Parts: sequence; C-alpha cells; structure tokens
Amino acid sequence: MLESRIRLNHISYQQEGFEVIANLELDWRGDTFYGVSQEADTAKGRMVAAGRAALNALGKVTDQRAAFFLDGLHTFRIFERNVTVATVRVVSDLLRTSLVGCATVVEDPNYAAAQAVLGAVNRSFSRLIVPLRRQRPAATEPRAQLPAYRDAAHEEMSQEDRLALSLPPLDRD
Repeated sequence: MLESRIRLNHISYQQEGFEVIANLELDWRGDTFYGVSQEADTAKGRMVAAGRAALNALGKVTDQRAAFFLDGLHTFRIFERNVTVATVRVVSDLLRTSLVGCATVVEDPNYAAAQAVLGAVNRSFSRLIVPLRRQRPAATEPRAQLPAYRDAAHEEMSQEDRLALSLPPLDRD
C-alpha cells in the first residue's frame, strides 16, 4: 500500500541579496513535488519561506485544484521544548477551512516550519483534498456536468466530512 502522508524529503536555501529562497522537495505516493518561496533573509523570513515553499509544493500535488495560504507561523517554548505551530487556510471546490499543525524544533526551526505546515495538511489531505485530484472533470467538459462531479465527490465523504463542508465559508481577511 502506498503511503498516504506527504513527506518532506529535502529543503535547501539560497541567498540573493537581502532575501532567501527556500527550495523544498516533497514525496507523496512515490511522486516528487517541488516548491519554492522567497522572503526577506531574517529568522522569521526563512521560516515563512520554508512554510510557503511547502504550500507551493502541495498546490502541485493537488494539480492546483486547491489553494493553500499560510495564515500564521509561530515558534514558542512549551514543556521545555521549542515547538513551531502553523495555521493554514485551504480553499477548493469542496472545502474552505483552516488547519493547524505543529512540529518540535530539533535542530532547524525552518525545517520545523515546513513540518508544521505538513502536519496541518496531512491530517485531512487524503480525506478532503485528494478526491479532487481523482474526480475533477477536465477543463474542457461543459459547465453543466460540474454538479454531478460535486455530487459524486460528496457521496464518497464520511458524515464528518459532510458536516465540515456544511460550515459557512471563512471570512476573507
């Protein structure tokens, strides 16, 4: 059976002037996806670049059928450990939600930022996002067929997923 969780393979950084570029590689079900993000070269900027590069790669995993936004990223000390927490907003045809993930900072806070982002998304990725990748009709199909697609995807979801989708959309800040 193929792994359903998305794995962080590698992250590297390049410096250009006062900015840093994060290059990230994810693995999902044997396929490799790459993400890139550029931010100011500060401690927080490197963490944000790592988190956004992970979200950029996740967009490629979903064939850009879902949008991911890094809503927040913070590292704090709790129980004698440094922990990074990420909040991620996800928007797709079937979903508008906010997710939270965390990761313990072992050596690299930037790596922990990318892991926290993946921790947020991995919990619901295969249940709520992946059906879009399998079932979404091609862009050339008539618009009238889209409701059938939504119904088919809706039928595959659990009761919990249907309840989550019935929540009102997130306000746009």
